[in-house]
Amino acid sequence: MKHYSVRAIYDNLDALTQSVGPALQLSLDLTVGKVSAGGAVGVEVPDNATRLEVYDIRAQLYFIHPDGPHRFLVEGAPIYWNPIFLSFEGSSTRIALVFPIRNEQLVHIEDMRKGGKVRMRATLRILGATDNPPAMIAVQEMEIRQGSSQFIEVEKSKWVEDILPRMGWGSWRLIEIPFSATPDELGKIDDLLNEAHKQYGMGNWADCLTVCRKAVEELQPYVKEFVNPAHSDDRGGSAPKKIEELGEEFKNLSTSMLEFQAGVRKMLAAGAHKLPLGTTLERADAEFGILLTIALRRYVGLRMQKEKA
Repeated sequence: MKHYSVRAIYDNLDALTQSVGPALQLSLDLTVGKVSAGGAVGVEVPDNATRLEVYDIRAQLYFIHPDGPHRFLVEGAPIYWNPIFLSFEGSSTRIALVFPIRNEQLVHIEDMRKGGKVRMRATLRILGATDNPPAMIAVQEMEIRQGSSQFIEVEKSKWVEDILPRMGWGSWRLIEIPFSATPDELGKIDDLLNEAHKQYGMGNWADCLTVCRKAVEELQPYVKEFVNPAHSDDRGGSAPKKIEELGEEFKNLSTSMLEFQAGVRKMLAAGAHKLPLGTTLERADAEFGILLTIALRRYVGLRMQKEKA
């Protein structure tokens, strides 16, 4: 048997712009040779073997919190895959690994990095076979190294100015709702919000607004109870009064939209008139309703957290 070393050397971390959702692309050089070095994994192969054919590669990506602990992030694989042939007498090949990142994961990364640079760690698992004689070779948990370091670091300037925008950051944000109250208190409202998102996803703009209006009605007594007194003033009246009026105005807006849409449908059913231009509800109307409802729900949740602490 002959002894060789396999190493994975980090080259670059960037955003993959060809993906549907956010994704990171990590480029590395995979090398085989006789010289052992930091991060190399030793393998034994038959004496007559001349090359390793790599069938499969899997990678694990970890985010390193500024305080030290590693957090598993996502599993990755090569973006364009063909079997790789590596000569045992010393050879290297470039590989691009792709790590799909969910939007909420990107939000948590931004929260955890605390405005600093991004530090990650990646490991690699390889499955291949020798050519002569055929023999399976498995390389487990190989560190992807950046020089002599096991860490992959991205300066905050590159992360903020290049990678984040190319991953879509800035064109969307996730709004987290604090679920501090018991299900008995706000559970019905959260169920209505879930239903509103469902109708929104299916393109049922009118139904979405109807559910939002119901959620606002359910929220109104909680908003009046937990509204911050700082919103009161001499000109506009007390805070509970103003927030109640806001809720009533939103309900009236939703009702008038829905009644107008219903009237247009009746006219169409009768076949007396063509649909007037611009008189149908649109995605923007449903999105407006959801955002207002979420804003009230988030406000209630945050205020309840403070008052019940």
